[in-house]
Amino acid sequence: PTRCFVSGLQPSQFSTMSPMYIRRLFDEFEKRTNALPVDIVAGGLERLIDQGRSDEMHSLMDDNLPLEARVAAVDSFRGLLRYFEAHCAPVPSHDSENPRAPINEVCYQWWDRFPAFPMPENPRRKPVEAAFIGLMADALKSNSLSVQEYGLHGLGHWHHDYPKEVEAAVDDYLNRNPKLEAAMKSYAASAREGMVS
Repeated sequence: PTRCFVSGLQPSQFSTMSPMYIRRLFDEFEKRTNALPVDIVAGGLERLIDQGRSDEMHSLMDDNLPLEARVAAVDSFRGLLRYFEAHCAPVPSHDSENPRAPINEVCYQWWDRFPAFPMPENPRRKPVEAAFIGLMADALKSNSLSVQEYGLHGLGHWHHDYPKEVEAAVDDYLNRNPKLEAAMKSYAASAREGMVS
C-alpha cells in the first residue's frame, strides 16, 4: 500500500522516506480504504507487515532515519486501530474455536508478523519503543474486543524487555474492566506474564 506513494524512487530514497509515507497512510487510513472491500484491505495489510514481502516497516526501527518521523509513524497506527474497530468481528481471536475473518486475523496476528523487536539496551530506540508500548496500551482502552486483543497480544510479546510497562498497562486494563469475560481475563493474565502465542 505504501509503494503507490513512492513509485520512481530508488531503494535508498524509499527507505529514508518510508516513515513519512507510513504516517501518511495510517493517518488517513479509513479515507484511503473507504472504497475497498475489507478482505482486500486485510490482504494489503498482511503484505505490508510480511517480512518476506515488504521492508517498509523495518524503517521504523532504523536508527539512521530521523527519530521524530519514526515516532510519528508509530503514533499514526491509531488510524489503523479505528479501522479495526469498525471492521473486525467482536469475537476473541486467541480462541481457536472461533473462525477468523481475514481482517480479524491481521489484527490479532499483527505483532507476530510485524518486524519490530525491542532492544531496550539501545538508547536511540527508546522513544520509538515507548511509542509502540503507548500504542498497545491505548488499544486496551478501545471498545472493540479485537483491538483490545491486538494490544494484549503486542504487550505480551514485549513483556520480556519491558515487564514493568507491560504489567502496568495490563493491570490498568483489568482494573478498568472488572466485568471482563473470562476468556479475555485469562488472555490478559497470560499477556501480563509474556505468555502469548
